[in-house]
Amino acid sequence: MKRPYKVFLVEDEIVIREGIRACIDWKENGFEFCGEAPDGEMALPLIQTIKPDILITDIKMPFMNGLELTRIVHETMPEMQTVILSGHDEFEYAREAIKLGVVEYLLKPLSPSDLLGVLLKIARQFDKNAAELDRLKGIQESQSLPLQRDRLLMQLVLGGITSMEALEKSIVLKINLIARCYQVILIRAEFYKEPHEQFDYARYEKAEEIITDVVNRESDVISFKKGLGETVVILKNDSIQHLEQDSYLLMEAAREEVRQKTGSQISIGVSKPCERLGDLPGAFFEALVSAQPLLSGKPVLPETSSILPEELLALTPDATEKYLSTGIKSGFDTYFRSYTDPIIKNGQTGQLILKYIFLDILITAANLINDLGGDANVILPELEHCEQLTAGLVTMEQVRELARQIISRAMDFRDKQSGNQIAAIVAKARAYIDGHFHDSSLSLNSTAGHACLSPSHFSVVFSRETGETFIGYLTRKRIDKARELLRSSTLRTSEISDRIGYENPHYFSTVFKKITGLSPTEYRSQAFTAGSDGRSA
Repeated sequence: MKRPYKVFLVEDEIVIREGIRACIDWKENGFEFCGEAPDGEMALPLIQTIKPDILITDIKMPFMNGLELTRIVHETMPEMQTVILSGHDEFEYAREAIKLGVVEYLLKPLSPSDLLGVLLKIARQFDKNAAELDRLKGIQESQSLPLQRDRLLMQLVLGGITSMEALEKSIVLKINLIARCYQVILIRAEFYKEPHEQFDYARYEKAEEIITDVVNRESDVISFKKGLGETVVILKNDSIQHLEQDSYLLMEAAREEVRQKTGSQISIGVSKPCERLGDLPGAFFEALVSAQPLLSGKPVLPETSSILPEELLALTPDATEKYLSTGIKSGFDTYFRSYTDPIIKNGQTGQLILKYIFLDILITAANLINDLGGDANVILPELEHCEQLTAGLVTMEQVRELARQIISRAMDFRDKQSGNQIAAIVAKARAYIDGHFHDSSLSLNSTAGHACLSPSHFSVVFSRETGETFIGYLTRKRIDKARELLRSSTLRTSEISDRIGYENPHYFSTVFKKITGLSPTEYRSQAFTAGSDGRSA
């Protein structure tokens, strides 16, 4: 029996009431005798307050008889089970009781064993009903859990829920959101086709399966589907260095496996690391906008692909910074259209939005010029007239023409400075990395600071000049050094880990195996065997 079931007795004869109360060991048999009354009228308010599971009532009583009481109780508390007691062996009473849903009809005098047998039978049915209810509830919860989970995570990255609310709900949904730092990655399955070609759904679905598989291999990862073909990944870690490393490895694995198994490419956007749950909306927007399609070819998605909600358009993306750093003037219309089309489609073209777009472009251009050693106030006189310019903005076309002029001048300056200066900056950064890769605190921010560039601009410039990301270059340097030490020294794995900038030996082993396919121990053993074979020869 799952719990003590409460029993209430209504009987106008006090001797019978006392006899029933005393003849059964209620607690021993899994029941609780919770109350009694001499008639239905007195019993009714007590029953409504106590809410017993089982009602035992005499059928013939003054003021309100047992059938009348049963009718009212079953209408207001249908889950309660009723046992009728009667000294009248009359068919009409029994028939009326059955119509009211009475489970048992016992004739007086009744033995304690008969009454207990009926009560135990009812208790077993209660247990069975409760078990079935638990089973159905479990099925319902298991089916709705993924939906609730995805809804919570979407609210979190859109800023539609506070950090405390997210943490409270995450406990119920068994999502561990707690970490020292976070990074958001948006992986979008996109394919490129000629106008006459049919969209290949099979290949598209295969890419989604591969992405899901790659993401699920990671331990400190929370992911959810934002829409058709879009996976949002929240990486967690206690170290920003490890976070950036994990991010790099996950993105590379996703790109490579999709390319190998489908012959296609995917778009990936990644945010900067952040340290608070409340920073995740900003990180999500960074990842969303940086997940730009490849410039070669036209990206296509199924017609059912989701449209971004209006909330996603509230913050400035870094598309302008990317275009200014790597684009050409002839690509302005494509850049501006891709930047503003989502806003236009969602009807967000009020004056505040126009001002916002203009200032984003102006400030981004000024930052680029300053990073390259120029005087933004000289090259961009618009900086001194921001208020007047923004006050006169009423159409997107006005913003477009101002943006074209600003970007044109910024690119002219960039192209004049780029050549030897950019090469020198990147060479300086590489030398800095080569000389400090053993330092566990080395990061994109510290290297960008050494190169006198903003982190985001440095990231773009470094990738363009070297053909690999900062974290990719740093990882390669560290793993190459680890290979060398494993081949040429007797240092333990923990010592090698420390010498190449990994504070956690276990984490180093994980990264090493993902890069080389072998653990450090296996690599050393293989290298030793190969060396021995060579000497024997």
